[in-house]
Amino acid sequence: MNLSMATLFAAAAFAVAAPDAPVLAWHVTDSHLDPYYEEGIPLGAGCYCESHAACARMPAACVPRVTGGAGPFGEPQDNCATPVALWSAAVEFMASTAPGVRLVFHTGDFSEAGAAAACSSSSPAQAQVLSLVNRSMSSLRAAFPSAAVFSVVANHDTVPGDVVDAGPAQAC
Repeated sequence: MNLSMATLFAAAAFAVAAPDAPVLAWHVTDSHLDPYYEEGIPLGAGCYCESHAACARMPAACVPRVTGGAGPFGEPQDNCATPVALWSAAVEFMASTAPGVRLVFHTGDFSEAGAAAACSSSSPAQAQVLSLVNRSMSSLRAAFPSAAVFSVVANHDTVPGDVVDAGPAQAC
């Protein structure tokens, strides 16, 4: 954890602290939400658990199978990201396990690896990534309505992914 992240956590905890009460917090990271994930998509075919019908950037051969393929709660292979069902179940679990949480942090990688191309031709990739950030934050705020919810973006929340240009170096 770098100094700026440590400072954020400390300041947030101080802001919601109550005398003689512990500050409960959730820290979520790397959720990589994929709203196009489909159960049954063949693995190892470069489909990223998305069908061609749901995401036009996938090969035409990416069609759901009746048996086998991507499971209902994600797949560790074929660069599959997190299905909405898994994200929703995780947020519900968090809310039911610690309903008194007063702080929620999401420290980036909301989206499915900062797609270089959008799934929809009517929405640019940047809009798709922003939509995933908003969707994730909305679900956290809904699950924890009395908590302070903070977020930061990370390398997969840029388009194209892993490209963060800080600009030219500045002299101090």
